[in-house]
Amino acid sequence: MMMIFVVASGYLFAVYIFLALAKRTIKKTAMAEVSSQFEEEYSSEMLVTPRS
Repeated sequence: MMMIFVVASGYLFAVYIFLALAKRTIKKTAMAEVSSQFEEEYSSEMLVTPRS
């Protein structure tokens, strides 16, 4: 009986870790895509002017 509990808790922990890593990866990928799209759209409009 105890062995079933240990295996089940290990399985749930592994699923939790997997979902956390997947969420983190998706979030990083989405941020990178938005950033690159922003740069492509507005790179010609962004002008850097020196302060006097």
